[in-house]
Amino acid sequence: LHTMVASGRLGEWADTARLCRILRGRFREHLDQRSCDVLEFWTGRTFDALGNPAKGRAKLSQVFETAADASLRCDAALQLARIEMYANDLQAAMLWVERARSEAGDDRHRAALVTFRLASLYMLEDKADRARELLSEVRDFADQNGYMRLNGDATVNLAYCDLYASKFDAARAGFERALALHRITDNRDDEANDLINIGQTLLWAGRNDDAQPYLERGLTIAGELGDQQAVAEAQVHMGAAVAMTQDPDAGLTMCQDGLEAAVQLEMSEIVTSADLHLLRHALSRQDSATVRYYLRRLATAGDRLSPPLYKKVYETLSNEAADLLGEAGPR
Repeated sequence: LHTMVASGRLGEWADTARLCRILRGRFREHLDQRSCDVLEFWTGRTFDALGNPAKGRAKLSQVFETAADASLRCDAALQLARIEMYANDLQAAMLWVERARSEAGDDRHRAALVTFRLASLYMLEDKADRARELLSEVRDFADQNGYMRLNGDATVNLAYCDLYASKFDAARAGFERALALHRITDNRDDEANDLINIGQTLLWAGRNDDAQPYLERGLTIAGELGDQQAVAEAQVHMGAAVAMTQDPDAGLTMCQDGLEAAVQLEMSEIVTSADLHLLRHALSRQDSATVRYYLRRLATAGDRLSPPLYKKVYETLSNEAADLLGEAGPR
């Protein structure tokens, strides 16, 4: 059981899944109730990471409803908030954050995790100033108390605040600081995500060639770990970079593969990124039919375009599309 938990905390999802199966198949009857609850929690997290958020949601909801340990209920609620946030159901995510807060009690570390998740929601609601304030509090708490991974996670989201504001140099510096912190904890899953974040920052900044080595390395690590969410994100950005610099057809296929996976994984933000990349690619080819298709998709994106970066890119591409199609754009 301890080996499974350690594997999960390191993001070694394929290994965690294997250990979950062994424990459930051979040793479950020998586990006490709390150990069974821990097993169910990590089974739920593994379902989500390996590409089945519906099963992850169901398993973690069961843990929240039945576990006797308040700390485990808090952890389950935080993971459910993350799943709903990825699916862009921000109202449901906020409900889970409030449930997690009620279970955190006097546990200052878990209270900081709740604040971290709340700040993540504020980022998607375009409340950047409040998000920065809370994330800075979490980072300072983590730094003062030796919570290295939480320090790195808060640093990641502070960098995301810069990315959403199109402050690409600051965002890259923040993601690189997070990478250094996560490497100290030897968490390869976090390392993969940090590399992908550096790559996508360079991509949004128009530095397609510079982006590719980071995205390729992040994709490789994520694939080795079985993290299907990180794989999908890397494919979307890597495909866009390849399409714009090397091989349009191969890049397009990779980006579309990532988009299909992101839809299945309920990763709404990655779907938005893919739609924007694919619209840009269609414009570069002056493919009017495909341009219209992605304009229609993005026109119904709603809250998925809340981050200022996405709004800015969408408006720019829409104006380019208007020039191509001879139609009025949102100038």
